[in-house]
Amino acid sequence: PEVITVPEIIIPESFVTIDAIKTFELTKPEETTIYVSQTLKEQLGERQFTRLIIKDLSQKKIPGLKEFWDIFQVKTPENFYQKLTDEFTLFVYSQKEGNRIGLVAKIQSQEQFPEMLRLWEDAMETDLEDFFAVSGKKEPAINNYFVTTSLVGKVVRCQTFTKEDFGACYSAAGDYFVFTTSLESITQILLYRLPK
Repeated sequence: PEVITVPEIIIPESFVTIDAIKTFELTKPEETTIYVSQTLKEQLGERQFTRLIIKDLSQKKIPGLKEFWDIFQVKTPENFYQKLTDEFTLFVYSQKEGNRIGLVAKIQSQEQFPEMLRLWEDAMETDLEDFFAVSGKKEPAINNYFVTTSLVGKVVRCQTFTKEDFGACYSAAGDYFVFTTSLESITQILLYRLPK
């Protein structure tokens, strides 16, 4: 009989140090929102990073950053995805205020990238509306502006949505673009989790 080989789905290396892994096998990309939403409601080990690996069985691959954000109808600045690798690491960080989602991608081109992110800030809350909604955002942000924090020489920009350390935080830290929904999670990533 003919041997049918099913191509194995290659899982990219994680860009950050993680504590646990949850793998989801989907038959349709839209299922991603359900799994992400469920994971954010789960009890995960406190102060641990859980990597979420999404296996798209129909495509036989792990979705890239653009495919992932397209599921949430995220609008990005022009050429945004050209600046980054398509491979990215998706994670949930559990802190006392609740679970916070984030991602890390490698920067391919630094040219004008920090400026692009700064210009995006005015629209980020609406451009990522569905992504933030799955993360638990129900009301407009309490601050309609971003503030700068400096961590280990890296510039972090954050907009506060709620007083429970929930918002939009990002940093173009060396070779990595880090995007999280809390200051604590981006702090942990920049201080302890990125490759030195």
